[in-house]
Amino acid sequence: LYRSGFARFSNHRFTMEKADITNTLVHLTNVAIQKTAANYDKEQGCKWDLRAMKLFLVSKHGQDPINALLLDIQMLVILSLQSVQRVMMNDRHCFELYGYDVMIDNDLKPW
Repeated sequence: LYRSGFARFSNHRFTMEKADITNTLVHLTNVAIQKTAANYDKEQGCKWDLRAMKLFLVSKHGQDPINALLLDIQMLVILSLQSVQRVMMNDRHCFELYGYDVMIDNDLKPW
């Protein structure tokens, strides 16, 4: 697994309220959407490298829970790739690059 990824965030707190279901600023984290928010930070861009995110989470929750979270995320990636390995392209002249979107809930469970 490549360890130098990044985490994207939205400008608004996630909610499942019916009133916010069409609010793209709540549900989509890509720059094309987020840069339209009034409080968008062009310098930060709603994006942290994984090291910064880990340091922040460790400061809030401690080292052991975050190590467990990161292991859970690794296993999520590995097990999902294993489940489709028979149908993945296998060509020695090229490679496939896979990215994952992972949400972390209040209990530090990755989804």
